[in-house]
Amino acid sequence: MKLIITFCLILLSTFYTQVIAQKTVRVYYTKEEIATLDSVRAAFYLDLQMHGDTLYKYTEYSTSGIRRAEGFANKAVPFLQRHRNYSSYYPNQEPQSTGTYSSNVKVGIWRKFYQNGNVEEVGAWVKNIRPNEPPIRYEVVTYADSTGHVEVMQGNGRFTKYFPNGSVSEKGTYHDGLKDSVWVGYFENGSSYYEETYLAGILQQGKSRDKGGNKYQYSVTEEPVSFRQENVFQFLAKTVKYPVQAQRMGIQGMVFMSFLVNQEGMIYDLQVHDSPHPLLTEEAVRAIGLTSGGWKPATLRGQIVAQRHKFPVSFFLN
Repeated sequence: MKLIITFCLILLSTFYTQVIAQKTVRVYYTKEEIATLDSVRAAFYLDLQMHGDTLYKYTEYSTSGIRRAEGFANKAVPFLQRHRNYSSYYPNQEPQSTGTYSSNVKVGIWRKFYQNGNVEEVGAWVKNIRPNEPPIRYEVVTYADSTGHVEVMQGNGRFTKYFPNGSVSEKGTYHDGLKDSVWVGYFENGSSYYEETYLAGILQQGKSRDKGGNKYQYSVTEEPVSFRQENVFQFLAKTVKYPVQAQRMGIQGMVFMSFLVNQEGMIYDLQVHDSPHPLLTEEAVRAIGLTSGGWKPATLRGQIVAQRHKFPVSFFLN
């Protein structure tokens, strides 16, 4: 743990020193888009420069040095937060997607392209006025196959997507830009993966199977890591003990960490990515450890998946 924290402090110090000096800064990231000093285990890296007072302009590369994307961010460490224009590229440098982020949230019109340059899909992230649903939702405008044949036009039509080997990966119907009726998905070998029934974009029921043949039922396609008991921040408010020495020294701020959750709700692979001081780190790790066993793991189509959960613990003086 001390080694991870030391790495984090070195990373932050180096980053801000070079940014202030108006240099191009190279930052490596894990697949969860968390900054890391471990270039061997990194999933990609960014070359960043300041763009104005609050934005970073970046070019994203694979670890082998192939350009993957370009865009802007309003935060780079410890977590990447994309903001404004974004473009991604295939390894052959043909456009893969274009769109806009607002503090890591997709907004407005997004376009996807096939590797041959043809447009695959055009859709829009729009305000959702329906109650008890996320504030924005995605609506498909057009969808075409790789030859340019349009299957969905003005939000209506039959959708079929394929794996690179030519087998069907998913098929269903769009109505007014939203999924409707029965959708089915397949594994790359052609075997059944899931069947879902939608009404105006709302999942009514779903059933899936894993590659071992085990079956699952679900009413939500994806569920993130969540705390089983009361609000986790309320739990921590009663649990965290502000170190007396840190208070006397006037030390305050946020400890940013992340962890995985297993099937029993236990925390594992806890990592600290940013902290104002080791005293606060020690207390944050102790407190978050008390929540272990009280979490629900993330699921995808009813099946538990490993999802790194990013979590801050705050320490502020009155």
